[in-house]
Order: sequence, then C-alpha cells, then structure tokens
Amino acid sequence: MTARETVVAVIAGLLFGAGITVSGVINPAAVLRFLNVTDVWDPSLALVLVGALIVAVPAFALVRRGSVPFFAADYRLPGRRRVDWRLITGAALFGIGWGLVGFSPGTALAAIGTGAKAPLVFGGAMLVGMALYRFTLGGRGGRSFYGAYYARRMSRRAQRATDKASPDG
Repeated sequence: MTARETVVAVIAGLLFGAGITVSGVINPAAVLRFLNVTDVWDPSLALVLVGALIVAVPAFALVRRGSVPFFAADYRLPGRRRVDWRLITGAALFGIGWGLVGFSPGTALAAIGTGAKAPLVFGGAMLVGMALYRFTLGGRGGRSFYGAYYARRMSRRAQRATDKASPDG
C-alpha cells in the first residue's frame, strides 16, 4: 500500500467512524431498539441505512461501468460471487452478534474511542474469535483439516481449468 493509499484509507476510516458515531450506530441500546421490531421499535437507524444506500448504489454503478479510482491503480473487489455455507454462516454469526450485544466490528472499533468498557470487551472477544477461526478452520490454504480440504478442492478446480484450456484437453 502506497503512502497516498494509506492516507486515503485513514481518512475514509475516520469519516466512517465519525458517520456511525454521529448517527448513533455505536450506541448498542439504539441498535437493539432498532432490531427489536416486536416491542419498542425505533426506526431512526433505518434512515442511516437509506443514507448508506443513497451513497453506495451509485458508487457501485460507477465501479461496474469501469471507472478508475482516484487514489489507487484499480478497485479491489471480491472475486467470489457464489453464496456458500461460509458466507451464510458468517452472515448469521454477524447478525446474531449484532442482535445480542448491539455491536458490529466497525461500531465496536469506533466506540472504543468513547472510553466505555463494553466495546473493549467486545473487541477482545472478537479477536479471540478471529484467532479461533484462524487456528481451526484456517481460512484459505490454512493448516487445518478444512483448510487442507479447501486447498485440494481449489487445486482440482485449477487443474480442470488448465485441462480445458490446453489444446490436448
């Protein structure tokens, strides 16, 4: 990452943190009131979500049209588009965690700046969870059973693609 990209990333992170702080998303009580649609539902955070869509939808449309970033060589978009069990499990864990405690990873990091104890506890638990994932499931190509399985599966796919592309295949 170049110095210019680092500066832009820091500015974007500060802008994101300021936005979620001002909008109240770092307040777990406000998040839980928003998620509790059966009791005392507070729809105010829906405006934050709508505001995010107003910015994100046109931005992604520009990316799809092939626009070039101002401060980087290219956009770094996810390569995988398939919905699989890992995506569904991750989304479910994210939603369950957000619904139970009112923090997401981003809001917890922004809330640490308030000096409150709860985001520190959440952040510590998040780091432990990340370490457990790293040492058990291992991610792509990790040393665990799943990582080895995934690496074998990917290498078979690559071999099939190579076989199809070769003139003999």
